Amino acid sequence: MYTLMPGKEIRRLATYLILLMSAATLPVSAIPGLESHTGLGGEFGWSRLRQTDNLTVTDGRRGQQSFTLAEQSYEAGLETDLLPVVDSGGNVVDRAGRYRIRSMDADITTDQALRGDAALRFRAGGNGITLASGPGALFHTGRVWDAFSIEFLMQPVRPNDGSEILAWNGTLVIDGEVLTQSVRVFFERRRLIWEFENLFILPDLEPFTVRVEGAHAVTPGRVAHHQLRFDPQTGALTYLVDGSPDAITYATEDRSPGSTVRIPAAGSGSGNVYLGRGFSGILDSLRIEERYVTDPALTRYDTGSGFLITEPLDLGREGSQLVGIAVERRLPHGTDIVVSYRVSDALASLNGSSWRTLERSEQASLRDEGRFVQLRAEFFADGRGDESPVLDAIRIRYLPSRPPAPPPALRAEAGDGSVTLRWDHAPGDSVVGYDIFYGNRPGQYFGDDADQGHSPISVDYLTEFELTGLSNGRMYFFTIVARDRTDSRDGMFSREVEVRPNP
Repeated sequence: MYTLMPGKEIRRLATYLILLMSAATLPVSAIPGLESHTGLGGEFGWSRLRQTDNLTVTDGRRGQQSFTLAEQSYEAGLETDLLPVVDSGGNVVDRAGRYRIRSMDADITTDQALRGDAALRFRAGGNGITLASGPGALFHTGRVWDAFSIEFLMQPVRPNDGSEILAWNGTLVIDGEVLTQSVRVFFERRRLIWEFENLFILPDLEPFTVRVEGAHAVTPGRVAHHQLRFDPQTGALTYLVDGSPDAITYATEDRSPGSTVRIPAAGSGSGNVYLGRGFSGILDSLRIEERYVTDPALTRYDTGSGFLITEPLDLGREGSQLVGIAVERRLPHGTDIVVSYRVSDALASLNGSSWRTLERSEQASLRDEGRFVQLRAEFFADGRGDESPVLDAIRIRYLPSRPPAPPPALRAEAGDGSVTLRWDHAPGDSVVGYDIFYGNRPGQYFGDDADQGHSPISVDYLTEFELTGLSNGRMYFFTIVARDRTDSRDGMFSREVEVRPNP
């Protein structure tokens, strides 16, 4: 058999629930004494991130977003000569701004990209891509070179003889002497050949062709990074495959180290550079730099790390208990995500707190206390840089601390248009003040005629307060709620007192 609460108690309970749900700093789900949840990712989203580094957003589970390591990619710098990329509109452009696309006989592929979101797919017998050089480009008329590097990721289908990765033709004329020039990167006997005809010259303009031939055959279907770099100090032309030297020769007067270095210079010509003529396969991350590059991006992911740090997450009240932190992550072999956290009752002291690494065994058995919790997640690729972990969500379980108890022994004394309230301090050292609620009906505290303002009226850490401007002869009902440093009006009401001001 059920017993109904008196109407006065029902009204007071309704008022309390309204105030509780309108508290700005306390989540509606964080009801004191009941386990509550907050977090990042999943249904919580990622809006409360303070900082990320070397990470990117990816499609996660159930249509939500997740975080993973960002794939390595190149940005154009002052020394970048050519960096063809696919822009947001699906067009191939030179990010360095020195070349423009004249014609394109190649496809843009996203499902076969070797790095990032898109790559270029060429077919045997096709004309590839024609680029027109502009002022400042290495392949523009009259340009004298210094150190340089040419690199690309390649997955050939058929490395047919004569099919090209890169080509350029020009003419050098000095004092009436004419030399035909060319640069070609092409296949011969399944080996990659780097050939420079009359690009490297001496003052006497004697014809000079330098050829760097790969020592190992190219394997169809295998993805590899290819790079050729020129050192103007020694004249060395070094060909590297996946970062390891595969062949070396010298653009010097007698083709050996220690003799006079020949200087590369582009004469006149069409100014066109050709990519992928007759080539069958995928090209990605092609880049020409006017410097001796020693740190190319050889792996999909940096073998260092990436990280994210959240904003301080507000658990609503000081002394809230952190119960558990569950990490939803996907870890391909050799990868990891290390999660750390720190907790404090005050924002000012949170930044100075040390991070505590979350052990797998601790995810359901934490006992830290505080109002604010901050999370840090560090991402590690596998040792080869081929795989990345994925962070789907971090979920925090906590018990909100209870609000302060109401002040005891509330008393009221009538005056002329006024009421003086007296009470004893609420127990506990977290109380910083009180909220006085008043109204003209029991349990309905919506008064607005006091000089001090409408209900509730916030006062400091006092035990006595006079309300003025009230109507003589009218009955008023009062109750008080203790307020702690959270400034939330979610404490329990004191006992209700009633009083009628009189002259």
